[in-house]
Amino acid sequence: MRVTPNPSGGRIQVEVVLDRSTIADLRIVNSGGSTVRQLLRSNEADSGPHRFSADLTREGAGTYLVVLKTNEGMRWEKAVISQ
Repeated sequence: MRVTPNPSGGRIQVEVVLDRSTIADLRIVNSGGSTVRQLLRSNEADSGPHRFSADLTREGAGTYLVVLKTNEGMRWEKAVISQ
């Protein structure tokens, strides 16, 4: 998983490559653990590359986690928003 640009002024791109079709949940959470954006929720996400955009300018400056949960496990990346 890759988050760019990082740090960002608020707009980020999230790139994910799934090795196989799987149940997938991709979300952005704030430092308190609350979901601020749901980018993907699928019972059968296709394998291959996926790209998502998110605008966090309304959420304000801070550190967020981009969290991907699948049948195969969980991955996360920090996204730093500086406004």
